[in-house]
Amino acid sequence: MRMTRISSGISIREEQVGRWLESKNFKGEYLLVSTKSESVYYQKLKLLSPETKLVVDLYTPILLEKELTLSKWKPQDWVTRWRNKEMVRKFLRRGNHFLVANHRQRDYWVRTSKQLGVSVNRQRISVLPTGSSLTINHQPSTIHDRQVVLWFGGVYPWMDPLPLVKAFARIAPEFPNWKLRFLGGWHPATGYRGIYRKLEELGRQKIPKEQLEFIPWQLEKSLGKYLSDAVFAVHLVKPTLEDYYAHRVRLLTLLEAGIPVITGGRDAISDLIDEIGAGVKMDGSVESMVRELRMVMSNPKISATWKLQTSKMWKLLIKREYIPGKMA
Repeated sequence: MRMTRISSGISIREEQVGRWLESKNFKGEYLLVSTKSESVYYQKLKLLSPETKLVVDLYTPILLEKELTLSKWKPQDWVTRWRNKEMVRKFLRRGNHFLVANHRQRDYWVRTSKQLGVSVNRQRISVLPTGSSLTINHQPSTIHDRQVVLWFGGVYPWMDPLPLVKAFARIAPEFPNWKLRFLGGWHPATGYRGIYRKLEELGRQKIPKEQLEFIPWQLEKSLGKYLSDAVFAVHLVKPTLEDYYAHRVRLLTLLEAGIPVITGGRDAISDLIDEIGAGVKMDGSVESMVRELRMVMSNPKISATWKLQTSKMWKLLIKREYIPGKMA
């Protein structure tokens, strides 16, 4: 079922959805929605016979995501928007059933399908949260190895790690036994290498080299050794609609590994983190980031209390979000 070879939120999603479809005895094809004519998903869509039943996964608000890379003023980007919508229409027209990752996404796609002239009712949409399951053997940190504040899962146009870099740089001299680790680099299948390199350059300018670490994108089986000494993670995003509707697999991966999160996200998972106390939500400013980091890094009881709550996340998410639609 997995169509992408490199470990990512998408590949994890494909694998877990595949098991879910098998449990439903589904006989047909499963594809993720795409806006690219050269994508493996669209190439397979073109080859399907009319009789083949198709489940289309809409687990990301893809048009909102693509909008973040486009300009309001460039005529070429106007053409790109039109092409993106036309491509999404093709998947919507062909799908017999649809999947999303949360209730917000289902509401989004019901509205968006109407706007695109291909109305999809709620009964044809199943809400299926997915996430990575990792077992991490946490190792006690020493002053030589340093305790780790973790940024996990790469850097994208809709994410905002700058407040973390600036805040950690300010307090690094106060906490010489801590370091900031960026784990994930850029996914090789994306074009965001330049954004990541600018962040890396800024970090190396502001933070002592012994307190800063950059780890490239890793296969899922290799993540454990880079997560095992993380005390907590930080997740900051730009205030966009994409963030509100997103399903952050990286957050679930962290929580299932027993790593609490300081989050600035508006997504449903960030809301649950704050609700159950598996971390905390913040406004994402540099000053707020300084306060949160200083509070947690100076008091190990806080992160320990957060860590105890991480195990509650998956059951609560399934209880809140999972709802199977009627599959034809």
